[in-house]
Amino acid sequence: MLEDLRYAERQALTDLHMEPEVYERQNYYRFNEILLAKSREDREQDIMSLFS
Repeated sequence: MLEDLRYAERQALTDLHMEPEVYERQNYYRFNEILLAKSREDREQDIMSLFS
């Protein structure tokens, strides 16, 4: 769990060019949802949609 928090912060600091103070003020759960979001192609598909 702690390593997940560190990784999320690293993503914010390096990939999003966010300042540490800004990151620490964010809602952790919402911010983590955003960082874990997948593109439409990478999301799991409903198998039944293939048959319709």
